[in-house]
Amino acid sequence: MSLEAGMMKTANWIRGEMEKMLNGTDKTARTELLSSIKTSKVVYLNRPTIIFAILLPITSCGLEGPEKNLETFEPLQNPLHALLGVTSVNLNLSTFSAIWRQCARRAWKEMADYFVLMGDDVVLLDEGWMRDIHEQFTLIAQHEHVPQGVGCVAFTDVTFPGMPTSPVIHRTHMNAFDGQVIPNDFINQDGDPFLFPLYRKWGCSRMIPSRLCNGIGGSLPARYIQRDADGWTFGLLTEAASALATSLATSFPATTRKMTLDIIIPSYRVLLPFLDAILALKESPTFETMFIIIIDNPHCPKITELEAKYAHRPDIRIRINESNLGASASRNRGMKESAADWILFLDDDVTPQDDILIEAEKAIQNESDMPWGVTTNLIARHVRDGVEFDLQFPTTGGGEDIDFCRKKRNFSVAHGGEGFYPAPRVIATHPWWNDGQRSYWRFYMWSKSDRGLMKLYPNLTYLDYTPNSAELFLISTASAFLGAFTYFFTRSSVVFIVSMSLAMATVIANITHDMFRHLWRHTNRTKALRSSLRGLGWAVAVAESALISMASEGGRLIGLFEWGEVMFIGHRFDWFTGRAGDGPMNEEIMNEQRMALVALVFVRVPVAIVVVRYPVGCIVTLVSVNELEKVRKGGHDRRPKVSSDRSDD
Repeated sequence: MSLEAGMMKTANWIRGEMEKMLNGTDKTARTELLSSIKTSKVVYLNRPTIIFAILLPITSCGLEGPEKNLETFEPLQNPLHALLGVTSVNLNLSTFSAIWRQCARRAWKEMADYFVLMGDDVVLLDEGWMRDIHEQFTLIAQHEHVPQGVGCVAFTDVTFPGMPTSPVIHRTHMNAFDGQVIPNDFINQDGDPFLFPLYRKWGCSRMIPSRLCNGIGGSLPARYIQRDADGWTFGLLTEAASALATSLATSFPATTRKMTLDIIIPSYRVLLPFLDAILALKESPTFETMFIIIIDNPHCPKITELEAKYAHRPDIRIRINESNLGASASRNRGMKESAADWILFLDDDVTPQDDILIEAEKAIQNESDMPWGVTTNLIARHVRDGVEFDLQFPTTGGGEDIDFCRKKRNFSVAHGGEGFYPAPRVIATHPWWNDGQRSYWRFYMWSKSDRGLMKLYPNLTYLDYTPNSAELFLISTASAFLGAFTYFFTRSSVVFIVSMSLAMATVIANITHDMFRHLWRHTNRTKALRSSLRGLGWAVAVAESALISMASEGGRLIGLFEWGEVMFIGHRFDWFTGRAGDGPMNEEIMNEQRMALVALVFVRVPVAIVVVRYPVGCIVTLVSVNELEKVRKGGHDRRPKVSSDRSDD
């Protein structure tokens, strides 16, 4: 074949390959592809070699032999990089992190560029991971305006999705910490996850698509006794961040640190439409955000779909409880997973505004103080204060968020800080429960739980000598039993009728008093609510709110009996925690006094329904209890007198 024929054949082959590449592309993609084909990249054959140090503590625990570890890496070596295998053999896994430190220091002295922390059971699943890591560090330097090498890059761990296991750092890190890859406090746990949140404080942590998994262990029981570095997300991480900030300030003063925020979402029902909206929130450019979803129902069928959609995202961690532990325990687990400066608690069925994270950043700089907030939408500083959600509160919720806020605030104030700040622009909307269907039971259960606040905070509790609706119902119930007993021996029904009258009077008095308050006395507060209801609709809503209030007070009283805290009957919790002085407490006492007075008025002239049979039918009449008793004893005509203008035909 002549040279001309050979070149023609090559040209035809190139044309055929180009047509395959262009086939099915639109005009824009076709133009971009043709433009890229017209240019060539310059390859420097004499560029310096990049050295990767694989920090691989070979323990052979659970393996056939140490040589099995090296077989994992042999087919993945890239000829463009030199692979420096730094290994140690040790059958004692309790010193796992010490071996990493030893290997890293040796590799640092031998001028390695990148340091990869791996375990002896890791299986690398993709080729080209060294190239991807180097390119990712270059992108970090360009996007975050930091020196080349500042940052942490992690593999995608298919065994533990979202966890930054097997992190990679540059020798810049080793220079900043004088050859120490992780602090000495780490024994055999938490060492590798430590590096990722450290560089996250500068926005320099990334997770590449290159995958790995655990050949042994993984989600199975550990092969050794695990020794955690308790509290590393506070002291150790803070100290390391301070040291890194000092090093960067010396070598690259323009580097700025970012605030980190973790969003913790306990979820039982795994409501994907709501979670989709939350996980699509845009973060502030000066904030680093991570979502931690704690699923409290391991049997929920939506878990698979949730993991399929989001488990690959490095900013999302999905954790599943082994059983239903409740929202408080789930939030506690989320806090332990977090290494951020701040935590935003959200419920899994709220709709946050699109700018909630940006407004959250602004709110952190606010200056005023609040007594407490609710975990539907609550931001808290993440510090080592030992404060968790108290599990003594039932899993149905109620009071645990107030207790959490009070403890956080007390710790902050005791250490020279301040309490919670109002954030009116950090908005999350809670939808109607059960599509707007009434649910007095929810209010009943919340109050049944929040009764625990009176025992925890006696200094915020006061005694009210006037019984509320629940306590009046308790008196009515006790009187009814007494009335039934006395009727059995004396055939007198007075006590029983009075007890029933008291129960009815309590309901009527509560509704009447609330309508008096909201429709006349405190109309300015009504306007501030900005309700869409008007006229008769608002009056009906006020009346029903009295029923909700009675359900809440009933739940609180039942809770006191169930938990053996009857000594707190008659006591009230100051929901304003003293921040508004005695005003709210005095107003609540006055409200109950007025309500009780109205109830007594109705009891003074109790109402009964008597059916009196006449030869031609029956007449329903209203008489007083005293009149009924006279009729029973035969004091006068056994037929009650009927005041009526009608004839008795």
